[in-house]
Amino acid sequence: MWLVYLRFVDQDQIVAMHIRTNNKIGVQQIIEMASKHGYTPTARLVDHASFYASGTIKFGVSGLHYQQHHEFENRWTLADSTKT
Repeated sequence: MWLVYLRFVDQDQIVAMHIRTNNKIGVQQIIEMASKHGYTPTARLVDHASFYASGTIKFGVSGLHYQQHHEFENRWTLADSTKT
């Protein structure tokens, strides 16, 4: 399992999130999407990191900032479709 950390700046607000994905290809897909924008077309990626764990990752993060790969992709695609 991989965990991808993303930090965006969106209109002077910092937004951080953690995305869980199954493999290195998923990590690359997430970073590629995030490099274009976040959950809004104005969100710009300013930092990212990825971590691999062969077991369970336990950490304290609010549910709003932790998603599965498909959840991130769905929300990102919605934001991308509203881009002008």
